Amino acid sequence: MRKLALFLLIFMLVFGYGTVAARGPDYLTAGSDDYGTYIYFNSFLSEFNLLFSGIIGGENGTVETAAELYSQLNATYETLITYSATGIGQSALDVAPYFVQMGSCAVEMASGNGLFRESFSEGDYPGARRALIRMKLGLRECRSALDSISSATLTGPNGTRLAFDVGELRARLGELDLLIGRYERLLDQVQVPENFTLSVSNPAPYAYENVTFYGFTLGLKDVRILINGTAYRANVTNGMFHLEVSFERPGVYHATALGLNGTREVFSNTVNVSVGKVPTKILASESVSQGVTIEGYLLDYFGDGVPWRRILLNVGNETYYGITDENGSFRFFVGNVSEEMNATVVFPGDGIRMESSLVLTLFPAKDRPLIRLFREGTRVRAGEDVPIRGTVYGDYELPLTIYVDGRPYSSLRANGNFTFTVRLSPGRHEVYAYFSGSDELAPAASNVLVLEAVPIDYTRRFLLFVLFLIIAFAGYRLMTKRKPAGREPGEALAGALRPGEGVSIQGKPDLRRAYRVVYGLLKRIYGLPKSTTPRELLSLLNSEPFADSLAALTRLHERYVYGRKRPGARDVLKAIKHASLVIVGVFVRDEL
Repeated sequence: MRKLALFLLIFMLVFGYGTVAARGPDYLTAGSDDYGTYIYFNSFLSEFNLLFSGIIGGENGTVETAAELYSQLNATYETLITYSATGIGQSALDVAPYFVQMGSCAVEMASGNGLFRESFSEGDYPGARRALIRMKLGLRECRSALDSISSATLTGPNGTRLAFDVGELRARLGELDLLIGRYERLLDQVQVPENFTLSVSNPAPYAYENVTFYGFTLGLKDVRILINGTAYRANVTNGMFHLEVSFERPGVYHATALGLNGTREVFSNTVNVSVGKVPTKILASESVSQGVTIEGYLLDYFGDGVPWRRILLNVGNETYYGITDENGSFRFFVGNVSEEMNATVVFPGDGIRMESSLVLTLFPAKDRPLIRLFREGTRVRAGEDVPIRGTVYGDYELPLTIYVDGRPYSSLRANGNFTFTVRLSPGRHEVYAYFSGSDELAPAASNVLVLEAVPIDYTRRFLLFVLFLIIAFAGYRLMTKRKPAGREPGEALAGALRPGEGVSIQGKPDLRRAYRVVYGLLKRIYGLPKSTTPRELLSLLNSEPFADSLAALTRLHERYVYGRKRPGARDVLKAIKHASLVIVGVFVRDEL
């Protein structure tokens, strides 16, 4: 179960519950929402509900079930801390401590219940009383954890708000409270306390770990706890006193309870508390990218980061020194390693915390191939095959997976230049290629192409095609007929050209005349100065839908006009074709 919980958590953090949408350079770590986190932790609420029902019903095995749940939640929290450096799982990291607290108090409740039943059946009434107190403390902690869980909110699909439903679990806690009351009344019927006794929840805590001194007042007033001679006033509730404290330094502490019976002081037994150093744990991982980097956290027994402490890294015969930051995190850059080797991260300890270490295996850095995708323009036709070119730089043959909107679309093997096609539905889409890595190469992804697929309107296409034929025919006639007296060629095209622009068009089709008509038309429509050269015109309009036809027409014009060569009939027809396409493009844009 522990391994399964870890696997589910890692899967949820990396991929999310819904579709992962890759955007820009962050596609590898992108997640859709917190729904996976919600599903994962909500399952634990059901488990706790069953556990508490089992305690109330007197079922066997509740202690083992509670311990297993607590172990799973601790493992979950550790995993979240490990992966928090990558930027994922923040919402899960926020709610996890509340579930860990719920797991801890569930263990107290189940253990206290089992101990009470065992002690009561054997006539060990003081032991049953201690078990009852343990259950009360556990119930108080469970209610505190449940309040925190009920106030936590997560983000669901489409920005919806997700909150944990704790109604049934809160009802189970109310039933446990009634069970504790029945136990207490049953114990009061068979035991008459005679001694004023002080107990402690943990006689061997760690520094900074909370412990509770407790006992029954037996009618005494103004109960205080004396710890190494210093008096602390205890909290009294329903005939029971308790005091929660923590010790900042390791050592042995002596505690005694003091109460007043009228004007006479009554002392309890003395309890010795041996406080030890706080255990620590190092969580770290290595990554290989332009060298080896080791990152991690130094945590104490309570799961908190230990700030501003020295950390050592031993790699071969070299030692690196570092200091944790305010969150307890650290980072070492080792550089390239030539062979597989072990690295040891060491915290030497201090006056309060124990030392700890962690051994990692380092591997030589891998090359990361460069993959690029190319596509002229961002608008494509929906439902049609869209060719996309790509290049793998370097002497690699890579198995590539093509992703569309974060989902695998197709696969291919590429070495150098490659081409693939996609067919897109209407709307905005993101396309990229991904290489998952190998023994010699690190994983790599291409740039992301953003394409806008527009739907095809066949009726509109047909009408525009008819319009294209009409305009093309008009252009052809315009460029081949003899110029009427007093009219310029631009005026024949709806007055597009100013008087005086263009040249006299006479006789059969001519390449120069075709270009001059287009040249004058474009300057007129775009309001360009008369001094605009053909190259300047082409540069200014290179983003227009007809830019390719204009470029082809310009090249033909330069070849035969500036080169003073006589064009052949084929090139003249090409010039007329491109001129017609430019004229059509000016009026219908890219709708054809």
